[in-house]
Amino acid sequence: MSACSPGVPVRRAPEWSGGGTDSCLDESTAERATGPPAVPLTGRKPAQRADLVSAGGSRCCGRRCPRTDPDLVHHAESRRTGKPVPRVAENRPAAEPSSPGQQARRLRLLEAAAHLASLHGLDRVQMHEVAKQAGVAIGTLYRYFPSKTHLFVGVLADEIDRLGDTFGRRRPTPGLPPCDAAFAVLQQASRALLRRPALATAMLTSANNAEVAKVPEAAATDGGIRTVLLDVIGLEHPTPGDQARLRLLLQLWYGVLQSGLQGRISMPEVESDLRLGCRMLLTGLSHPPPAR
Repeated sequence: MSACSPGVPVRRAPEWSGGGTDSCLDESTAERATGPPAVPLTGRKPAQRADLVSAGGSRCCGRRCPRTDPDLVHHAESRRTGKPVPRVAENRPAAEPSSPGQQARRLRLLEAAAHLASLHGLDRVQMHEVAKQAGVAIGTLYRYFPSKTHLFVGVLADEIDRLGDTFGRRRPTPGLPPCDAAFAVLQQASRALLRRPALATAMLTSANNAEVAKVPEAAATDGGIRTVLLDVIGLEHPTPGDQARLRLLLQLWYGVLQSGLQGRISMPEVESDLRLGCRMLLTGLSHPPPAR
């Protein structure tokens, strides 16, 4: 029996699969039992639907109902208009690809997001457009990237991986001070990022807004660039003090990049500030690279 309409037969349906949920079969019986019918929600704006539901305007079953369940309202609105309806980012972990095909789809999503952000900026990137350009279902996009923040933190992580591939093949230069070796990495990374300022802004904004508890890859991006710096310096066993210096250097790098992207300082000033920061923070590391 329906919780809201005693005596009214109810057809049991499975959880939402595009076809519906528990629903009252005899509307006339329901009206006699519970009063006048509910104000229809179809055709109303999302905010109006939410107001009606919160005010008790929907006379339907207390179970998952397509008129009261926000997730099902999202589906109904999308089907009614024929257009994708943005959904609120879900607080759930991102899935990791486990096969070559899944890895290829995830990479196509990252490349599509980078392309669209470089053209339009972060605010104008739509998730369904990313999925469409990548040739991937929208559900697959949300599986790997539950929100736009997840997506562009992933783009940044991919860029750092490429940087690691570039410098990982190089051996530390004998006699090169750690500060100069680190500056060479940050200089190349900065030039690559600033060549596409809209994309760089999207990546840095997302990284700054990401909470590590919800977007674990945000911590991985910091760890990735720190690993690259340790490799080029030749520091195999950094102390806590060394790690703190590198952490401060990365914070300096992010801040200087933001100033450059916002036009507060010029590109020569970006590189001058980075060089100075490397000298101030990395001179006197506890374990300098061994002579080779």
